[in-house]
Amino acid sequence: MSVPEGLSIGEVARRSGLSIHTLRLYEREGLLTGPVRRDAAGRRRYSAWDVEWLGSCRLFRASGMPAGTGDGSGSRPGGA
Repeated sequence: MSVPEGLSIGEVARRSGLSIHTLRLYEREGLLTGPVRRDAAGRRRYSAWDVEWLGSCRLFRASGMPAGTGDGSGSRPGGA
């Protein structure tokens, strides 16, 4: 999935099964693999990798694994 302009927070919520509130919480807590990009209007724009990572986070949470330390230890492919 290649979306140059990125995905809105609503689209990511729909695809990941997480609420918009949870996505904002994960961002504040540093659980995403990097900073969330913003468009010219300041709206969050997510990548396909963000959606994939959030799916993994959801599985971790369902397994009872703690959310993490908030150190952003998940790394993006290519070290980005």
